Amino acid sequence: MRRAIIIEDEQQAQEALQKMLSLVAPELEITGSASNLISAKKLIEENNYNVIFLDIQLRDGTAFDLLDSLIELPESIIFTTAHSEYAIQAFKVHAIDYLLKPINPQELLPAVTKAMKKIQEKDQLKKFLSARYTLHSEEKIILKTNRAQHVIKTSQIIRLQAEGAYTNFITTKESIFVSKNLKHYEERLNPHQFLRIHQSHLININTITKIDANNVILTNKDRVPFSVRKKAKLLSILS
Repeated sequence: MRRAIIIEDEQQAQEALQKMLSLVAPELEITGSASNLISAKKLIEENNYNVIFLDIQLRDGTAFDLLDSLIELPESIIFTTAHSEYAIQAFKVHAIDYLLKPINPQELLPAVTKAMKKIQEKDQLKKFLSARYTLHSEEKIILKTNRAQHVIKTSQIIRLQAEGAYTNFITTKESIFVSKNLKHYEERLNPHQFLRIHQSHLININTITKIDANNVILTNKDRVPFSVRKKAKLLSILS
């Protein structure tokens, strides 16, 4: 089952979109909705979803204000709006589609299909990378900085932390600051070894020594916060 969230400031439009999706894409589960910037940001950060249906004019700002407030852009955005003038901005953030209200079901279905295809391709890539890393447990990674290229074993990585569009690697020997975002490395590191526990943190699960109410404690004594939806998975890993 694929999951979607809806960010829409008009209750009637939100309900109409949900009904339409239940007809054209019954395999898509709506797991949450929001109508303003604060609740929308929280929904994006705490919800496990595949697609966002995003209205442009919200109660307290625009969709672009929301996207600017996020550390990383969501991958699959379908804009739903009454305003045609924002189309160029929408595709600059790599939107899947730009649907004008009132939404036509014949336009909604191809947009959802495109999103599902993109998600499926990403899942296939993850499976391929997972199989590849399973075969090569001592995989190495090259981290390029302005001054050098660091070749390190993935087992030496304790955690990764997002710093805007950059990533800070904390290893058993040093910290390495590189000019690619956290998502880039999340998609390349072994998902059986590295877990995104927060929008800003990716950790090597083999370095966890303890979990308290809000943080994991790692072998280097770092305390790293985790999102609420990751707690069950963390506890299952330790058990």
